Amino acid sequence: MSGKAKREYHMKSSADGAHGGKDKHSGVQKGKGNKGAGGKGAWGKVGMEDLRYIEDDVDYDDYEQETVGTFFFEAKEFSDPIQTIIREFFLGADFEDANKAIKEAIQPDQRPRFVKKLLHHSMDLRAYERELTSKLISEAAGVSLTPDEIADGFQTALDDLPETIIDVPQAVDMLGKFIARATLDEVLPPIFLEQSEDDSKLAKETLNLASGALKAPGFGPALAHVWGPGDMCSVKRMVKECNQLLEEFLNTNDKAEALACLQKLNAPSFHPRFVRELLRLGFERGEEIYVKLLELLKSFYDMGVISQYSIGRGFQIVHARKNDYKLDFPKIDDLLPLYTEKARELRLLPSEEKDEESKE
Repeated sequence: MSGKAKREYHMKSSADGAHGGKDKHSGVQKGKGNKGAGGKGAWGKVGMEDLRYIEDDVDYDDYEQETVGTFFFEAKEFSDPIQTIIREFFLGADFEDANKAIKEAIQPDQRPRFVKKLLHHSMDLRAYERELTSKLISEAAGVSLTPDEIADGFQTALDDLPETIIDVPQAVDMLGKFIARATLDEVLPPIFLEQSEDDSKLAKETLNLASGALKAPGFGPALAHVWGPGDMCSVKRMVKECNQLLEEFLNTNDKAEALACLQKLNAPSFHPRFVRELLRLGFERGEEIYVKLLELLKSFYDMGVISQYSIGRGFQIVHARKNDYKLDFPKIDDLLPLYTEKARELRLLPSEEKDEESKE
């Protein structure tokens, strides 16, 4: 908040605060993290160096990048760690890794900017990413973000509304919902609605919307699912949907139905996780089943439904966490290189020749 005195937003301590308690309203498990994609080192250079490449990816052109539509596979290529963390979080939905990255890679004076950027990015995406954003803010409170850092981030988002609304016409409504949800989750104190700066008409309208939502009858359950039935609020539910899709395909061999099921998920940022689940099923059932699943993935790729970036990211996640999977899949050391090569043969992953060129 340039040119304005810094406000302090004091919150009551709670036994359900930042030390692993469960938020009583939204069902978010704080501080424990979701064992999702990413793993150790997910915010920098992790394993599988032979999957380094640059590719135009229309699924992710909403992100602010130096060259629109171009993404460097290795996160270290980004000069701004905030961009990297947000992108990796939306791809992997891993709250534990996100908290670790915020603490290690973002200086305290930049954390309000992280909150603002996280809010802005999710506004331009889908309900799924907005639900992830609400949950991350809730989980990060007291773990990697202080209450004042969160409040300052929301204040900056309010200050930026005149610019934000140009690109996101629904920004007032969305930010109002984010503020109401954060208040419900007890990561923004109720006093924020009274003490926050509302210099613009848009800021006043946003705060009024948030206040009204918190005063509505039965507001708790409504705000806990503020992003609607499409929010896919449970990552476990998304994984279950993916596994059901794959099992149904193996039973029916119906690619059209599998495609329809994938599109119903309406979450391209979850596609790397879908690839991960496909690989896990291949490890469990063997090479013959994997080849069949790979043909399905190839059809999705050929139709432009899943990008090569998402496929590569899914493989990278599995390579990075290979040791974690050995207990469930003892033959993974033999199968993963074989499965990776088969994906290369179908041009779902970059060729080894291309990898060598990128390293020179």
